[in-house]
Formats: sequence, C-alpha cells, structure tokens
Amino acid sequence: MTDASISSLTPHLSKIRVPQKNDRIYKDECVYSFDTPDIETGLYVCLQTFLGLGRDFVERHYRRTGSKV
Repeated sequence: MTDASISSLTPHLSKIRVPQKNDRIYKDECVYSFDTPDIETGLYVCLQTFLGLGRDFVERHYRRTGSKV
C-alpha cells in the first residue's frame, strides 16, 4: 500500500468492526451476484457488515449502507 492509500483509509478506521465469535462473515460469494473469491477481481468484504461483494457491487453497497470500509 502507498502512503496515499493508507491516509485515505485513516478517517474510516473507527468504522471497522472486529468480528466476534457469533458474527457471520459472508466471504464465499457476493450477496448480490454469484461472484466468488476465485474470479479475476476477487471478492470484497465489507468491514462493517461482513457481507461479501463482487467488484461491480461495491459502489451499490456503499450507496445502500454508507459503509466506506
């Protein structure tokens, strides 16, 4: 990571949740499509909701939830 990318994340660090033992983390498939970690663009996981997202759905998730992490 570059210094610029790290500094752009810094304001959002307080929004990151640490998963607890009873939290479900949806990291196997996008909740909006059938994208998986095995595709070229991979799978993103929201660090507030722990939902798996395909690249094409990250912006949509942000608009719906306001989650930037």
